[in-house]
Amino acid sequence: SSDVCSSDLEEVGGAKVDYFKIDLSKIEDLDEDDVEEVQKVLGKDGFLLRMAAVGPKTVVIAFGGGKDRFGKLIEQVKKGDAPLDNDLGIRKVAAHMPKKRNAVYYIALDQGLALVQNILKALDEEQLPLKTPKIDAPLAFTVTGGDGWMRVDVLFPTDLLVASKDATMVLMGQAPTPAPATP
Repeated sequence: SSDVCSSDLEEVGGAKVDYFKIDLSKIEDLDEDDVEEVQKVLGKDGFLLRMAAVGPKTVVIAFGGGKDRFGKLIEQVKKGDAPLDNDLGIRKVAAHMPKKRNAVYYIALDQGLALVQNILKALDEEQLPLKTPKIDAPLAFTVTGGDGWMRVDVLFPTDLLVASKDATMVLMGQAPTPAPATP
């Protein structure tokens, strides 16, 4: 099997760390060149997920970043830091989301596009003909629930909608239409 779950492989920041790793060299459909291409994108560790319980109600999970980055995440959690609370886009979106919730997820599509461009560059592929503007308006999901029910809300900010439309126009070979002047 190419996937491996391992418990207590290391201790980081006082927490025992479990791994979920996919050994790319053991996947029959990937040859040596394919593995090398994947490692250009994911790094020398390939697909490695680190997980550690930090306190009775918190689990820190990180994909990539290495042991040092994982240690910094654990340290932030232990101190009660919440750096995303200071993110301008998240603050703007959070003001429009349900206050009572069980979980919240944010997807910064501008950051996702930048990631795609970086991957294409790492693989020496042609990049998309798009500039990656900072939008500060992530797509947001909230989950609320109770006994026998669950509700998921999706918030698609107008700034993100306009930026998505503009990107689509560029990909279609058309210049985006400027927004009308506000009186």
